[in-house]
Amino acid sequence: MKKEKYWWHVFVEAQLYLSNEGEGARNLPVYDGYSPNHKFSENLFLMGFLTEIAGDSIKPGEEKHVKITFVVGEPFQDLFKEGATWKVHEGGNCVGSGVILNVLQKVKATRCE
Repeated sequence: MKKEKYWWHVFVEAQLYLSNEGEGARNLPVYDGYSPNHKFSENLFLMGFLTEIAGDSIKPGEEKHVKITFVVGEPFQDLFKEGATWKVHEGGNCVGSGVILNVLQKVKATRCE
């Protein structure tokens, strides 16, 4: 019997830093819904989007408290632990970094085919 695989929605609170333009990053702020690539290791990029930002936006050079929803395959849902860090990428450019402060909830969502 084949084991069923699922997508997971992982809801976290994190501290997110956006690199400034002088560090080779973006020059515009980001808002709720921002969905860059999240690089957790050399070859592991995961999907996630900002759902809440303290103060409504993050400008380059700022660090803020945020809530992020990650959408990940089942094998990766255990990566999300307090203190875990990652890099924020837009295409091939690293534009920031984050650290998980609190894992709010992990929800088994839809089945992968």
